[in-house]
Parts: sequence; C-alpha cells; structure tokens
Amino acid sequence: MAGSEDLLVRMGKEWDERVFHDYRYWMSDGVQDDEAMWQTGRRDLASLIDNLNAESNKSKTFLDLGCGVGRLLKSAAEHFGRVIGIDVSGQAIQQAKKLLGDISNLKLILGDGNSLEQIEDQSIDIAVSFAAVCSIPASVTAAYLNELGRVIKQDGELKIQLYLGQEYIPEREDTLGVRCYDQSRFEDAVKSAGFDLVSVKELKLHFEVSDKESQMIASVVALKRNSKSPQSSEDILVKLISGTEKSSEVWLGSETAYQMSLSRADELLSLGDFERAKAALELAVGSYSKVEPEILQLLTELRALAWKDAQEKKRILDDVQVSTNSTAQSNYLEENLIALRRLNPTLAELLKSEPTSNVSTQRSTSGEIVAEISGSPLDNTEKPIKAAQLWVERSLPKDKTKSSDSLLVTGFATGYHLEQLIEKSEQSINVFEPNLDLLRLVFQIRDLRKILTGINSLFTNEIEVISFFESSKELPDLLIHPQSQLVSRNEIQSIKTLFYSKRGRSELKPNIAVVGPIYGGTLPITHSTARALSEMGQRARCLDMSPFHRGYFDLEGFVRDRSRKDSLQSHYVEMLSQIVLESISESPVDIVICLAQAPLSARVLTELRSRGIITVMWFVEDCSRFTAWKHIAQYFDYMFLIQKGAVLSQVEAAGAGKAIYLPTACEPAVQRPLCPEEIGDSQRWGSELSFVGAGYNNRQQMFASLANRDFKIWGTEWSKMPPFDRLVQEQGRRISPEEYVKIFNASKINLNLHSSMERDGVEPNGDFVNPRTFELASCGAFQLVDERTLLPEVFEIGKEIVTFSDYKEMEEKANYYLAHPEERKIIATRARQRALKDHTYEKRLEQMLGHIYADRYEDLKARAQASPWSKTLKAAKKYPGLHKRLQKVYERGEDPKMQGLVADIQAQSGKLTEEELKLLFIWHVRQSVDTMQETRSGRGK
Repeated sequence: MAGSEDLLVRMGKEWDERVFHDYRYWMSDGVQDDEAMWQTGRRDLASLIDNLNAESNKSKTFLDLGCGVGRLLKSAAEHFGRVIGIDVSGQAIQQAKKLLGDISNLKLILGDGNSLEQIEDQSIDIAVSFAAVCSIPASVTAAYLNELGRVIKQDGELKIQLYLGQEYIPEREDTLGVRCYDQSRFEDAVKSAGFDLVSVKELKLHFEVSDKESQMIASVVALKRNSKSPQSSEDILVKLISGTEKSSEVWLGSETAYQMSLSRADELLSLGDFERAKAALELAVGSYSKVEPEILQLLTELRALAWKDAQEKKRILDDVQVSTNSTAQSNYLEENLIALRRLNPTLAELLKSEPTSNVSTQRSTSGEIVAEISGSPLDNTEKPIKAAQLWVERSLPKDKTKSSDSLLVTGFATGYHLEQLIEKSEQSINVFEPNLDLLRLVFQIRDLRKILTGINSLFTNEIEVISFFESSKELPDLLIHPQSQLVSRNEIQSIKTLFYSKRGRSELKPNIAVVGPIYGGTLPITHSTARALSEMGQRARCLDMSPFHRGYFDLEGFVRDRSRKDSLQSHYVEMLSQIVLESISESPVDIVICLAQAPLSARVLTELRSRGIITVMWFVEDCSRFTAWKHIAQYFDYMFLIQKGAVLSQVEAAGAGKAIYLPTACEPAVQRPLCPEEIGDSQRWGSELSFVGAGYNNRQQMFASLANRDFKIWGTEWSKMPPFDRLVQEQGRRISPEEYVKIFNASKINLNLHSSMERDGVEPNGDFVNPRTFELASCGAFQLVDERTLLPEVFEIGKEIVTFSDYKEMEEKANYYLAHPEERKIIATRARQRALKDHTYEKRLEQMLGHIYADRYEDLKARAQASPWSKTLKAAKKYPGLHKRLQKVYERGEDPKMQGLVADIQAQSGKLTEEELKLLFIWHVRQSVDTMQETRSGRGK
C-alpha cells in the first residue's frame, strides 16, 4: 500500500547516503561526538516514555520504528527486557551494529520501508517512533500504522513524535520533507488502526522544535492498543490526509535535503573542515536538480583544493594513461562517484581505490576508448558505438513488446551498450558487473553520469541479484553482453542459471522422470529428489526401481560361477532398463534425472537422447573411489557431482555434455526435530554418542577405541568381532530413513566420519560433504564431523558445525560438548537454520534445473508447444471450467486423458455440476463401448 517499490528502494538508498555522509548530523541534532548522540537518545526516549525506570519494563519487548543508527536503542536496552530496532537504511543498521556492539537483548532489522513482516503478531509491549513519521510519505505512515496494529499486544503502548496542526503533505517522492497532519484526522487514522488516544503533548527541548507561525506543532502522541482489528492501509490513509497524496511525474530531488546539506557545508567551511564541507556539497548537488551556479563553483574550488593537497602527498594525475600509445583522458572518477552514490553508496566507496588486476584500455579505430581485461576487449575495437547500436536493435523486441517492465543486463563493459539501451528501451534497466577493477577503470576514463542516472541498479555480486529477483513482482528480461560473458564466464553463468531457474519454473512445465537405484544409500535421495520437484510445482514422477532388488540378488541362488552371475545380473539390468524405456514411451517425458547406480543401460540412454530427452545424472558418490562415471559419462547431457576441481573437467573429457558441482541436501519434512513421543523408545534409539552408516575401514579403526563409552553404531557392513559385536545395534541391519531420524534426535552427539578405504582415520584431503551432514543439521541434531575441504562453503565452522581432524580431537570435543549441552543446542540450532535456508533438495533442484533451462530453454519450450497437452489446453480455452480441470491434471504430470478428469470428480463429495455430469456420462459411455469391444473380441470372457 505504501507505494511503488521504486520509491521504497530509493528511500532506503537516500538514507544510506545521508548516514554514510554524516550520521550524527542527519540523525542527532548535528552533535559532534557519539557520546553527545547517546545523550540526545536518552533525552528523547525519556520524552516519549514517562515511566522509563519502572521495574516492570524489564519484562517487556520494546520496538523502535525508524531506529537509525540506534540513538534511542542504547538507552532502551538498559531499561527493557528485549529491544528491537528496525530501519529502511542498510547503512544505518550496519552503523548501529558497529556503534552499539554486542548487546545481548538487542535485535536490529533491516526493513523494506513498508512493513514489519519480520516481527510476530502481538509480540510488542511498547513501540516508539521519534522523528521518522515526520518525514516519510503519508502512504508509508498508513502502512506502518496498520502493521503496528498487528504487532503490538492488546493494551500495549505506541508513542509517536510527529507534527500536528495545519495539514501540510509534500510530494510523495520526498523522503525528507516534513509532514504535518491535522490532529483530528490523525486521531481518526490511529483509531482505525486499532488504537485509543491517551494523550497529545507538545515536545519541548532546549531549542525550538515547533513552528507555531506555520501552525506546525512538534507533538508526542501516546496511544494504547485496543481489541479491534486494524483496518487496511488504504482505509487508514483516507482518514489520515484530506484528498490524495501528491505525486510528481518527474522527481527533481528533495529541496529539503539540498538546503540541509548546504547548511552543513556552511558550518564545516566555517570550521575549516574543507574535505567534509566538499562531501556535504556533493551530497547537496546529488540531492536536487536545481543547483545554483555559485554552489557548483564552490564545489569545484573545494575539489581543486583537495586535489592540490593530494598531489603533494602522492603524484595523482588529472588524466589516466590509456592504451599502448599512452593517450591521456580526463579523470571522471569524482563526478561519476557522485552520481553512483545516489544509486549505490557502498559501491561508490569501494570504487575509490585504484584498479589492481589486469585491466587496461585501447583506442578503437573510430577514436573511442575501449576497456579490456587480460587483453580481451569488452567492446568492438573498430566502431564500438555503432556496434552497440546494432546489438541493442537485435536484442530488443522489434514490435516493442516486452515480457517485463524491467531489464537485467549482465556486463557493464565500457558502457556504450548501456547508453543505447537507456535511449531506446522503455524498461527500467539494471546492470550486473562482477569485476570491480573494470568499474574502477571505466569510472576514471568515461563520463558515466548519463548511464548512472538512467539505470535503476548496479549489482556486483550474486547475492544482490538474488535479492533483486526476490523483491521484484515479475522476473526481468535478461540481456547478456557477449564480450562481458567471455571474460566473466563463471559469474555470468551463475546469474544466467539463477534467471532461467526462476523463468523455467514459472513458464516451463516439462515432464521429469526420476530414476534411482534398486538398493543402497542413494535410494532415499531418489525419493527426496522426486518429492522436491513436486513441491516446486514441477511435473515429476518417480520411477521407483527398488521393488526389483530382490530379484537382482536372488540370481545368486541359481548360479555360483562369478562370470555367469555377472552376465545374468547384466541381463537383469537390461530388462529393468527396458521397463523404464517402455514406461517413458507410454507416458513421455522431457528430462530424465538418474541417481548414481540407476539401472539404465547404454542402449536405453542412447535411445532416450535420440528422442530429444535430456539425460541427467546426479552422481552422489566419491568419483575417486567409484569410477563408473568413466564409462557412463558419454551418455549424459549433464552430470552433477558432489566434488569440485579437476574431476569436473575429467568427467567432461569422458564424454559428459557438462559436469557441474552440486552437493547433496536435506529434506526438512523428513529430517526434522522430533518430540519425545515421536521418538518413542529413547532407550532403544538414544545414546551419548552414535554413528549411522556403513562399516568402512577408517570408521572401524576410529570407533574401536570408543568401546567403553555410551556409544551405539547403526548400519551395515560392520565387523562381527569385538568390540563391534556389542557396539553395532540390531544385528547390523539397514536402517530406514524414519529410524535414523529417531537416532539423530535421541543421540546427544552424532559422530559423522566420512568413509575412506585408504586411511585409518580422517581423510586429510577429503573434499565432498556427505548427505548425513545436511540431514543431521536439518534435524537440529548436534554433530561432530571430520574436516572436509568443501565443508566451509556450506556451514560456518565453529558456529554452525563442529569438526575434528583426528581421533584425539574427536574425543576431546565429544567430552567438551557432552559437558556443555547449551552450547550443543545453540550450534545445532544454527546448523538447522542454515540447512533450511540454503541446503534443501528444493534449493539443489532449483540449481540443477537452472543449468538445464539456461542451455535448453528454447528446446523445452518447443517440445511443450508440440505436445498433445499444448493442443488440448488451447482447444479447451473456450470452456473455462473444462480448461481449469485440464490444467489441474496437466500440472500433476498426468497424460491428457479422460481418466484424469473423472478421477477428480469421483474423489469429491457433494452435488455434481452440469459439466461434471456430462463428463461422467461421456466416461461411462466410453467404458461401455470398450467393454463391448472386449467381449466381441473374446478378451472380456
């Protein structure tokens, strides 16, 4: 309700810039040191809360809305049991963390400028807002009142400092201009938000706060939460202001910010602080479009003074040397950084330093500068502007249609293509450029102000792009700058994968078959993969081959000769492969995902690929020990491995279309914390130390010394000799997923030692992370895991997970954490949070499909358009009810047959519609005809 996301994002960025410039000036009466700022915080908190020193406050939760750098929070943390500060400025939150340090009862939240979604319903006893409501748009204030009505407890308190009197509401785009509300309208607004008015008092400080001549009275309003539900933000806004909030078609900037910055510059000039005065003037110039010429002249003189100073310390040239001819160009860095600060102040700070990597420039044939990385030019070296024009013409739709209002361009290069896009595209433009050194160079050699004022965002890492995707209502269109892709291949591929993962999930619905092994540890991963795909809304089905495992092993009862047995088992696997092929022939698929040891022969895989089916293998095994990949890689378009490094290129050399790193994961619906009732027999499943897994050599060597501990081993392939005859539980049978979750939950410490045939203990160069690591974390179970080179990428060592390097360290840490259960609980909780955030099967399948969709999007789209379903759904559009039913069957992954439609009708209860009766009638007629035909042919006898 608070308005466009662009406004909210800009509000955060503008406050980021102000805080970065001078946080004390913008947030604390312009005081000169932090201690004075804390004093103003104590003063203002006391002006809001009468009974601040009451002992009862120690049990209350306090919220500061618009907390800034924590000016009030330092004092609040001394008086209240739990304190929360929220602000729209990431720079303010970072500064608050730095200034306040580690305060145990304090939580800082970066808000979205519109809601309090991170805060639970009815969890706040006292909420305050000092000065924030004075400057934010009225629509944002209405949205916050609605949210405060949600989060504040019944009979809880809300104290707001704002201006009341003659209504004055500046343009909505102004994120600093003072708002003044009519008191009676404000009272109606807070009443509709679920609050009763307690009091209204004028704010009195040692300086004049109110402007009585303009009838703007600085006020403190005390409110109490009643039992009524808050009305919508829209309804609150109608009561809050008369008419509608004014909005500017073309926002020229905040005159208030301009004047305040000039005032600060004047103050600093009088103190002789020229460098900070220059920064204040730069902020003023960047805040407003109507800058007086004398201000620009003063800024130029201050810059010259700063440059003169710098040149005495270091020989900084006015020009940068470019190309082998050392042709000088003007240094545009300062002007570009001013423009960038409004867009991304943090990045502007990073770009101040000199480039350090192999970036350089050369002259094009037509005279323009072209940036290059390691000798690879990022633009056309003959006519870069003309080439950029042609690229934009080819890239943008000819008929001016677009699927999204925004555009993401990967690659900044020298900027020529961006200038053309700004001129010719109607979409808002966002740019991703991972190479900071390239940006540092280009910011020096070209005037980029047109670009920096014409684009919406400039991202430099994947996290920023992910946040952009998640905050956008629709996925942007993607344009990949070809020369940039050549020099930043991995970074741009990551963005491309992320993009197509999201686009494919929303626009493509390929049929996906998941084929697993007939037995073994990979089998549960097969089911987890299929369930994750279904949860993601994909049309997936699991071809469960496990029922055939008995027959595979029963062959040993018929022949003893090894060669004959191998031959029979090979024929058996070929039969299973044919079963899979027949199943896929009957119900076609677009993608086959195989888990390691899936029974698919070379013949069948070749046949699948000949039909245009994408073949995928998730090889969740150690490639150095299980070398089957050398023989099967050539039959797969994609092989996803749990290892990195040289093995990826080795697998591709063996014939795989692509080899990609993809670790295993957890399934939170299965691997989860259990209550005691769910665990059941804690004596059976529980122990101080436990291990679940097969009895590899290194595990037997390490665990033999734990024989005198309360230690239980669960799993197969363990020695029958002492001490394992009493450590291994229930005759060493295979444990089901449901059972090992009970063990994880019932054990105080779960040992997790990766398997090794070559070592007696911890593998010193072990790389991959086994599934158990993620599963234990998902259960919220504490684990001790051996050190792995890839482990720090998935969990933070010491904080989210605890490791050991040898037996001695394992035993020492086991003793320590047995004696410190609270520390175990904290670490296990963090591990679970990380697992649920980053390491679920859904996350992994998003990555997998992202890679596939990035390469094969058009192929899959063409297959979908040519499928029977496409024609069926298109023909059914003129019958909305039927189309809706067909769409439901389609999304389940079923074939376009009558059976799927009537199955839904037969499963429901209640009176049937006319449409449902017709469908059932047609179905019964067809069944009758089929029965008659079978009878006539003799099949029905």
